Amino acid sequence: MGNLIKMDLLKIRKIKITYVAFLVMVIYDLLINIAAPLLFKMIGSAEIEKELEKTIGFSSLVGKPTMTMMMFFAVTAFSYMDIANGYIKNIAGQLANKGNVVISKLTAASIYCLIFMIISGVVNAFTSCVCYKVTFDIENLPLALCTLLIKWMLAMGLCAIFVFFTNGIKSNVAAYIIVALLSTGAAGAAYLGINLGLHKLGISESFTVNDYAPDMLFDSVDVINGELVANGIVVALVCFILFTFLAVSMFNKKDVK
Repeated sequence: MGNLIKMDLLKIRKIKITYVAFLVMVIYDLLINIAAPLLFKMIGSAEIEKELEKTIGFSSLVGKPTMTMMMFFAVTAFSYMDIANGYIKNIAGQLANKGNVVISKLTAASIYCLIFMIISGVVNAFTSCVCYKVTFDIENLPLALCTLLIKWMLAMGLCAIFVFFTNGIKSNVAAYIIVALLSTGAAGAAYLGINLGLHKLGISESFTVNDYAPDMLFDSVDVINGELVANGIVVALVCFILFTFLAVSMFNKKDVK
């Protein structure tokens, strides 16, 4: 199992989309946090000037990784590459439990996601210092790191969903569609419809699916402000355990080709 994980870590380091994801994330932060504010200052809009004068906590920025959509695309590409290249039969054929392939890929993905999110949060925080009034609220840094940890747990729950599609169902197209829907907020339209339907059935209007959807919690959970912390932890664990179990079960049942 250890050798399998090492091999998967080597693979995720070698595929181009891994580095493309990091590059896009850095360029995005530079454009959003430096280039765009400078451009707006040149335009001289009073509303924009007021927005730029808002004070932002450094710690809260660390807990807000950006461009995680690219991270999820990289995980999806990595988790399907052995199937796409035809290596999966040789790899799984050497294992007593074929499902270890899925566990190994999720382990490698978890390490990659953690590194990506830490770098993204730090880059977001430091690039924001150029144009925004950033206070170095170091006392909140432990809470921000807790936020980042819960977001990472939610990311792993989402990755388990994507790996379920790539390795369980063996459809990278479906996985990419799900990535696009869940990481861009497009699924929010579906949640809105579900909420309206539930409210018409008599369920309290204070209930919203958004508070239990892993993609929405990924953006909204915040330990510093005490927002949806318990929801984030429980949903992350449920998603990860459920979809890992489904992915392993389906992978074991299907013939490896």
